[in-house]
Amino acid sequence: MPTQFRKRGIVVDAGGRPVAGALIAVVHGTAAVPEIGIRADDQGTFYLSLPAGSFTVEGHSPDGARGRIDIDVTDSSSEEPLTLRLSR
Repeated sequence: MPTQFRKRGIVVDAGGRPVAGALIAVVHGTAAVPEIGIRADDQGTFYLSLPAGSFTVEGHSPDGARGRIDIDVTDSSSEEPLTLRLSR
């Protein structure tokens, strides 16, 4: 099994406020990801365990806003937090 890197992220709305309960999913990647979808907590924080590679992460808020971010995961990038901004 490849080494997994734990990535911390936060889901925010267009104004930069945390989005509680947003659904987060890896929709494309260069390696398989075990998680189908996860929910952000009450502060909009989420965690993903990903192997090294390139991934597209998508978020959907309970009120229908959407956002997407492309990330490259390497050993040196594991401490950098992700910001996933949602808009309508």
